[in-house]
Amino acid sequence: MVMLLNFNNVYSQMLNKERIVSILNEAHQMDQAPRYIIDSLMRAGENDGNKYYEAILKMNHNDSLNQKTILPLIDSIYELQIYDLDSTAYNTCWEIIQHSPNEVLSKYYDFVNNLLKKGLIPRSSYMAYIDRVEVESSRPQLYGYQFHRFTNGAVTQYPLLKGYKKRWEKMGLEYCENNLIPSEYKANLKDKICIDRKQFAIIGLIENHFFDSDVNNISITINGTNKINIDSNGLFKMVVKKKDLPLVIYFTIAGRSKSFTVEKVQDKSFIMLNCIFSDNTIDIMKE
Repeated sequence: MVMLLNFNNVYSQMLNKERIVSILNEAHQMDQAPRYIIDSLMRAGENDGNKYYEAILKMNHNDSLNQKTILPLIDSIYELQIYDLDSTAYNTCWEIIQHSPNEVLSKYYDFVNNLLKKGLIPRSSYMAYIDRVEVESSRPQLYGYQFHRFTNGAVTQYPLLKGYKKRWEKMGLEYCENNLIPSEYKANLKDKICIDRKQFAIIGLIENHFFDSDVNNISITINGTNKINIDSNGLFKMVVKKKDLPLVIYFTIAGRSKSFTVEKVQDKSFIMLNCIFSDNTIDIMKE
């Protein structure tokens, strides 16, 4: 932490490669520490969101600090074409970028692409980065590295663009779904959705607190007709044509109903919803 807070003093001097590596190593520890805690909770099958809260707060704090202090250093590495650091240093650069907001992700495309071309990061890291850029813009991912974990522990893969296996082949790799899925997600992972550029995916989670009844008491319909299935974990998924948007989804329980309109937004291909049913309200929120 001291190294990071004193970064401006280091940055004002001639860049020293050993110092750069040392700063990036500390940033790596900050990036990974809270994520190790979260992953361990997930591997243990913990579904109590309160137990994740502190680690998530720490993760967000560390990510913000790393972005503030490390991104200027990454700018210098790129501008000065410094490509003779150790592999861990470049992997940390990738981590900081990968865990940044969408505008930061997009900004460093050329830098991450250079790291791939020079063999400084694995092809899988590059593919995960590309998928993150697409998902953060609500577009289907190209390779399948990005997953979403809902509050009840259910995990779904973000929508995939059809033809993903051919894109893996172009990267010189064979698609292997079992190796792709993080071990802590496998137990709760549900079927993936593949869409083309003309389709739109709607993925949501039902949290039912209405008299402790199960999800079978809830009805979901599109435009009041087509009924949508809800699985035992409360997940629902549907694929529609973009040309059919906007559409209205109706959520109904015990005679009470609430609608949610899925608008057509340029260059968007999916939406994630969290739907909470209680005795008095039905709340529908975008994730």
